[in-house]
Amino acid sequence: MRHLGLGKLEFSNKERTIILKEQVSWERAMSIFEWFKKKGCYELNVIHYNIMLRILGKARKWDELERMWDEMRDKKIAPINSTYGMLIDVYSKGGLMEKAVVWLQRMNEEGMQPDEVTMGVVVQMYKKAGEFRKAEEFFKMWSCGKSSKYVKSRVERASVVPSKPSVGTHHSLSLYTYNTLIDTYGKAGQLQEMAHTFQKMLKDGVVPDTITFNMMIHIYGNMGMIDQVNMLVKKMEELKCTPHTRTYNILISLYAKRDDIDLAYSYFTKMKEAGLEPDVVGYRTLLYAFSIRHMVVEAELLVSEMDERGLEIDEFTQSALTRMYIDAVMLDKSWSWFERFHLEGKMSSECYSANIDAYGERGYVDEAEKVFVCCHDMNKIGVVEFNVMIKTYGIGKKYDKACKLFGSMEKRGVVPDRCSYIFLIQLLAAADLPHIAKPYLLQMQEGGFSERLCPVQCSNPELLETRRVGNGQKLVQRDDWVQCAA
Repeated sequence: MRHLGLGKLEFSNKERTIILKEQVSWERAMSIFEWFKKKGCYELNVIHYNIMLRILGKARKWDELERMWDEMRDKKIAPINSTYGMLIDVYSKGGLMEKAVVWLQRMNEEGMQPDEVTMGVVVQMYKKAGEFRKAEEFFKMWSCGKSSKYVKSRVERASVVPSKPSVGTHHSLSLYTYNTLIDTYGKAGQLQEMAHTFQKMLKDGVVPDTITFNMMIHIYGNMGMIDQVNMLVKKMEELKCTPHTRTYNILISLYAKRDDIDLAYSYFTKMKEAGLEPDVVGYRTLLYAFSIRHMVVEAELLVSEMDERGLEIDEFTQSALTRMYIDAVMLDKSWSWFERFHLEGKMSSECYSANIDAYGERGYVDEAEKVFVCCHDMNKIGVVEFNVMIKTYGIGKKYDKACKLFGSMEKRGVVPDRCSYIFLIQLLAAADLPHIAKPYLLQMQEGGFSERLCPVQCSNPELLETRRVGNGQKLVQRDDWVQCAA
């Protein structure tokens, strides 16, 4: 046994359990388990087999798991409730939900009623698969002591689901189970059931924790039910349930989305006053909210705090603040902000295209060109960046530059895609240049990118009403479509 790294040769039952639980590698766990079996003097009970089944399940070693199960049955080691719960859990987490349901069926065939832990595992399995109705049905049948009937017969929903909620009819549930049910009902949009479960929880003397409140605040907030959110915040205070950073992040996001930026910021301040350090999620949420409202001073204060704490500013926030400076006509600051990230050499091509678009949409063609050049210099140029730049030239009415850039794509190793053609055709058609647009339209059709129609948004639709392009063909405006018509 010393070759396995264990210093002695005699182990108590408890020590064997601990040794197996501590193993990270399934191969090593199997070697130790086999050694225990060969010694003959060690009793290996259902707990040891449970541990091995879990280890093999987590490692997705399904054949080995099945062999272990067969060995267990051959040795007449009877599975217990937790054995089936664990098997259902590892198979569902391994993406094999049908197999997990088979284990539930086997459990029922043994005449074994799932305990609360196993019930929670089954509910979680259905919830993660998005099958909220099945999760609800199973729980309600379990509450009535009829879970085996649910699995075996799969009777019609109308007869399966009791007419009234039956949470805890015959069971005293744990906090974990209540949280699982609240989350399941909430994600299924069954807010009445969720509220009933919460009230039953309080009535049973089970004190909600921060996870309970976070889930419910998040669900009610997403539904715009602010009165319920306020009620839950007050209930937290009443029960002396201390909010966590995630609680504050949920509230900050909720009120920022509702355009109540003052209240959102007040929760950010309360978080600090409570001795909690805001995490990167809270900062990014508030930064974005400030940026789209052009609250430059407030945004810069947050950026300073993030820099002091070494928190990373993500690319989505970076481009949002670039737009903020541009909208505030602070071009020098917008460029300094862009350069900060460009010079670090970590910007993705997607972030470069977002910055090109930020300048381009507002008509700052020179600045957009500078970002495009920076992107090219960093060797992160691709078809999306070309497309955004072509669109920018269209906004700036730089039609020659747009055509020249399009023509340079293949020379730079970038193949035009459908959007490349659409953007170029759009801007030329809008500029009343159908004779120039025609060759590109024909190239697009020959390249198999489109049928006869391509979407286009034109600021002057009347320019496209009918434009001769030669050879009896016309470009015709049809709502938001341009057609090459005979």
